Amino acid sequence: MIPTEQKYYFETNALFYLDKVRDEVVPESFTSALTVLELIAGLRERPDRFAAVKSVLKRINSRNLAIEWILPQRLLFEMFDASKPHRLVDPRPETLKGLMSFILESNSINEFLEKDRQTFGKHGYEYLSVIENKWSGTLMGSSATVQQMFKQTFSTKKLETITLNGKTYNTSTKKEFEYVMKEEFPTTRLMTISAFTKDFLTGPMASVGLTKDQVVASYNGLVDYFIDAFALYMLDVMLGASPSKNDTVDFHHLTYLRNYDHRCIVSNDKIFDRYCRHKRVKVDELCMPKA
Repeated sequence: MIPTEQKYYFETNALFYLDKVRDEVVPESFTSALTVLELIAGLRERPDRFAAVKSVLKRINSRNLAIEWILPQRLLFEMFDASKPHRLVDPRPETLKGLMSFILESNSINEFLEKDRQTFGKHGYEYLSVIENKWSGTLMGSSATVQQMFKQTFSTKKLETITLNGKTYNTSTKKEFEYVMKEEFPTTRLMTISAFTKDFLTGPMASVGLTKDQVVASYNGLVDYFIDAFALYMLDVMLGASPSKNDTVDFHHLTYLRNYDHRCIVSNDKIFDRYCRHKRVKVDELCMPKA
């Protein structure tokens, strides 16, 4: 695990500016297995970017940027205390380490693919590239679950008003609905946490016999910044915003902030401006002054 004092988390696009980051910032910074996965998986659609990806990976090594070699699924598993008696075994980070080494040792995409094929067969580059695409579907599936919860809460009774936590609100228009869900944000947040129990209960914990309510009640706050941002995002989707495929992976990056007050995500992506501005640092803020 990365030391808790690490302050700056570099998401994938920010790594392309790593050579410009001030020397004193790098020891306080880290990136993740997710960024490495995104870089490598991107070669499936853009093999012509092999040299650019290799350059970024070399820069990570040359600047000694720490990498947290876990994937978001583990953090989403551990955010429920109900997981504590159990251990999630994930071999993918070790495969990613191998693929990163192969890229650094190769002079072309074909040389890299041959090393991958000889070592991992069908369980290396191609497999992880498919998994990366499926993650977007996983988070979108959670989005759909949250949307369904909202619909059940607000549409089954055809209400012009609704009572939450002892307060009665008008919900007859989108604007009023938005006000309610921001005013009663803990309800929105709870629906979001509940949506993520599906993978927990049907995956590694399927045979344990826990109920959904038991799992929700065991939420420990580990990924609060992710949950809060995603809840706000889902509220926008419910009000008519069109989700982008890239949004889903972007949100996964927020899991690496955990619930540490001092951690920030380093990114120029506007999505973090909208949903967690207080936790976003622009790349330029950490770079050397322009000559």
